[in-house]
Amino acid sequence: MLFIEENDIDTLPASMKGIEIFIGQPYLVRRNLLDKLPDLKWVQITGAGYDRVDVDCLKERNLILTNTRDVMSISIAEDVFSKMLFFTRRMREFESARKDHRWESFGSDQWMSTIYSDLYGKTLGIVGDGSIAGEIGSRAKAFGMKVLAYGRTDKKNPHFHEFLTGKKGLTELARNSHVIVIAIPHNPQTDGLIGSEFFRSVKNGCIFINVARGAIVKEQALIQAIKEKKLYAALDVFEKEPLSAESELWELDGVYLTSHKSGAGDSWVVFLKELITENLAAYQRGLPLKNQIVL
Repeated sequence: MLFIEENDIDTLPASMKGIEIFIGQPYLVRRNLLDKLPDLKWVQITGAGYDRVDVDCLKERNLILTNTRDVMSISIAEDVFSKMLFFTRRMREFESARKDHRWESFGSDQWMSTIYSDLYGKTLGIVGDGSIAGEIGSRAKAFGMKVLAYGRTDKKNPHFHEFLTGKKGLTELARNSHVIVIAIPHNPQTDGLIGSEFFRSVKNGCIFINVARGAIVKEQALIQAIKEKKLYAALDVFEKEPLSAESELWELDGVYLTSHKSGAGDSWVVFLKELITENLAAYQRGLPLKNQIVL
């Protein structure tokens, strides 16, 4: 067993025979490492997305690729609701008042006033239909929300009230959702999927959350929609990461930013260990591996 970090790759021997399995971050699966592993048979990445993997190199060598689909779904779903509630329960304003030692009543002296927008009775639109979308949907039902899901094939998920597809379906989701969550893989079909046309269709005051990949959303179109106060945005991913210190997103009102950490709860480590342990046992026995990607 050999443990390496990204900075080690260039100093490794040109050929390391006998290594059949690589387990690591997707961005490490590049030709400069793979070429040093002539006996490699299986690559297990520690993320669900494989857009940063050198897929062409894997194809050339007929290598097996497995990902960790599903292991972060619960953690990401919980994160999504923290972002929803951040806006609907006006947490930023209360925190600002706390720092100022100010008792904030939002202009009302009545205890029984309305200052929040409850999630109950609202419509949640999820652009995506995989395990993350399913976990978000199950929690949305507990809040009493209606769930619209968008994808290519209706999987009859019991947590979705309605399934939408195609360009018309995406527009319908935008028009009818009070909260929109992007939870779809990044690939050539979804690159730049969400742009100006989509944002023109959303409800005023919509909460827009992206926990997928930044490249799915045209960032300038999103920034324009925020500036026009069309929506609030909670973003975990960006077109370029780390997010530049000069980005307008840092200073815009109505924005909540996190640093690509939506899945970093403690549960995913448990699920990751279970998946890799199961796959290692299956590999040794010559059995099919879980989460194998068709390249």
